[in-house]
This record gives sequence, C-alpha cells and structure tokens, in this order.
Amino acid sequence: MDIEERIVKEKISIAEDLVLCVDNIVFEQDLKCKNISCKSPKKSFKVKGNIDAWNINAGNIDTLNIDALNIDAKNIDAENIDAENIDAGNINALNIDAENINALNIDALNIDAENINALNIDAGNINALNIDAKNIDALNIDAKNINAGNISYFASCVSRETFKCVSVKGRRYKSIHVCLDNEIEFKIKKVRLEDVNKN
Repeated sequence: MDIEERIVKEKISIAEDLVLCVDNIVFEQDLKCKNISCKSPKKSFKVKGNIDAWNINAGNIDTLNIDALNIDAKNIDAENIDAENIDAGNINALNIDAENINALNIDALNIDAENINALNIDAGNINALNIDAKNIDALNIDAKNINAGNISYFASCVSRETFKCVSVKGRRYKSIHVCLDNEIEFKIKKVRLEDVNKN
C-alpha cells in the first residue's frame, strides 16, 4: 500500500507492506502493518498513536509507542517527539532518546534513556538511569544503576548508586570505572560442567 497524502486521518491496520512516498506524513491514529519503508527524500513521518510493524526503515520516526521486530533509522528521539516506549528485536540508529528501551540488540551512536533492558548494547555514549544488559560495548557510560555481564568501554564508566557486572574493562590508557556510592560488585560467571569437560 502506497501512501502519498500528507495527512492520514483514519486508523491504518493492514497485513501488507506500507510505502511512504512523501515526507512528513502525519498519521492521526494508530498504524499497524507488516513493514514500513520510506521512498521520500527525508524518510520522515509522524504517528500520533502507536506503530505496530515487523520492520521499520526510516530516517526520522516521530511517534508514541513503537512495537517492532527491527528498527533501522537515523534518529529515534523519544523525548523531543514524545515517544514513551520502544520495543524491538533489533534497533540500529544514529541517536536514540527514549524513556524506556526494551530490545534484543541495540546498535547506536548515542543512547539517552531512563531505562535500558537489552541483551547486547553497542553504542558510542550511553546516558541512562538504569541499564540491565548482558554485554555492553560503548565509548562512555553514565548511569544511576548498572547491571550487566561484560562491559567494554573507552574512557569512563560511572555508576552513581549500584554497579554489578561480570567484568569491566577500559580500552583507553588511564580509563576509569567507578561506582560513587558503593563498591563495584563482580558477579560470578556461571560455568557449565560440560563446558569444563571439553577443555
């Protein structure tokens, strides 16, 4: 289904792909479809309701809630665009600014969020209230609470209240990782007996 008008007032719920042909399309209500792709130059659109799609490929996404399998976008800015939750399998974006992020994998230049719950995070700079992840690979991390497996950062990794991880390592000479209010708690990595017997 191709969309060419600037304002779509009715609710869209289709079981096929949606192709946006012009920039800055405004959907007044919820948008549900299989895949969303943009053929317009700026690849930008706004949804005043919620987006429910398998895959989203866009430049800029302006919406309330995103529920998707994969998101590939230049900017997902939830604070400025008033989006509350991003729930996706994989997120590949330049900048992510959101209240809550729940994803399997996040690949971004910068992440600014209140809560991040992810399996793997690969980012430039992370500024968050709470981070709960398996592995983090980033330049700089600034958070209130960190709960992760292995953390690899460049210059600084600072948690204000709690800091739990399996390992944390800086890649820069004289890098620093610290918890301001408590000691860093290193979790014991669980090893399966069958893995030990293989060696």
